[in-house]
Amino acid sequence: VATACEIRPLSTKTSDVFLFWLISKCIMLTIKAKKAQIPGICFACSHAAFRKVNGFNERIHNIEDLDFSMRLNKIGDIVFTNKTAALTSMRRFERLGRTKSLALYSRMYVEYNFKKENFNSKKFIPIR
Repeated sequence: VATACEIRPLSTKTSDVFLFWLISKCIMLTIKAKKAQIPGICFACSHAAFRKVNGFNERIHNIEDLDFSMRLNKIGDIVFTNKTAALTSMRRFERLGRTKSLALYSRMYVEYNFKKENFNSKKFIPIR
């Protein structure tokens, strides 16, 4: 029903490259475990699958992509491919700092996984 790929940073810093390599491995493991939790930047799905799970939950401002991928995984298989990669900007990591950014994402991830339907997040401030 969907496919995902690695995420690579638009950075040559060894720590950034390693971080996103690790994130990509975690994505791959969640797919193999049939508990897919995939950031929206690196996955695609069929229109039929999108409709079947009612698309993104618009009440969730953050982590809506993880919620979506988990619901997709319930209706079919998600495949991880090494044939392509999604590139991502490091703007948020540079603006907030890498440690603070990781803490923010980690906190939201844990909160979402424990609260599910009661998850309530604040919108990210756009960083352009």
